[in-house]
Amino acid sequence: MKVVSSESIVLRQRDFKDRDRLVTFLTRDKGKLTGIAKGVKILTGRGVGSYEPFTRCVIYYAEKPSSDLVHIRKCDIVPPYLYLHPGYDKFLYLTYFTELIEMGPVGAVEAPALFDLLARVLARAAEAEPADFPALRLEFELDWLHCAGLEPEWRHCLECGEPIFAGRNGALHPRRLTAHQFDVPRGGLRCPNCRRSGAGCHDLLPGALAGFAAWRWPAGELPAETPRLAGAVLRDLQEAVSAHLLHHLERRPRSLALLPGGEGAERVVPAVPAAPAD
Repeated sequence: MKVVSSESIVLRQRDFKDRDRLVTFLTRDKGKLTGIAKGVKILTGRGVGSYEPFTRCVIYYAEKPSSDLVHIRKCDIVPPYLYLHPGYDKFLYLTYFTELIEMGPVGAVEAPALFDLLARVLARAAEAEPADFPALRLEFELDWLHCAGLEPEWRHCLECGEPIFAGRNGALHPRRLTAHQFDVPRGGLRCPNCRRSGAGCHDLLPGALAGFAAWRWPAGELPAETPRLAGAVLRDLQEAVSAHLLHHLERRPRSLALLPGGEGAERVVPAVPAAPAD
């Protein structure tokens, strides 16, 4: 069998037989693959420690047409080795990110964008403080939705097509200073005139939308530091985006319930009564 190599990020590993492990990894050119790494379960095995989750590496493997599994020959860690400072919360967030990658379609077409997304979030995680991870989670979910072609419509009303934002003082602000509505199943905003009652609707106040615009689409040159989302703004946006993401998944990620505040992100979004037109 011909041996090929791919730049890869390890998503997870699990035991296989007495001495081996099954390794699931994301490649830049082939998408998501799972292969058998022989002998790495024993302490003296070749490559032991190279297949830990979140490791960026070059994996050499052989494909067999009659099998869904590849045969991993060796793994070389890409220098400089990314050291992820220990922390249980950090591990939980990164496990959630890699589980999302696994759950979505990851073929050769989607692979480059998803690989770059995961590589970027791992590099950010290496330097991030615990307080940074809630915003990093929201950013990852939005970028994952974009790669999957499911990013919510933020700029125009789903019903009338009216622009949601207008430029003012070098930044984007909501054109209407009353509550907008995020439609979870349809994935986008309704302006105050088009709000309606029904399941799967979430209220977003103008302040939350202004904060989102400054964070997601900074005007002019990129600032030295990404603007921070205030706690209440981040919570409201996270509930809307997570509900939209979960609506499109076949199942809830198992790691989501373990995240700090994970249960809150899964609660049922109440219906919002329609507001009278201006």
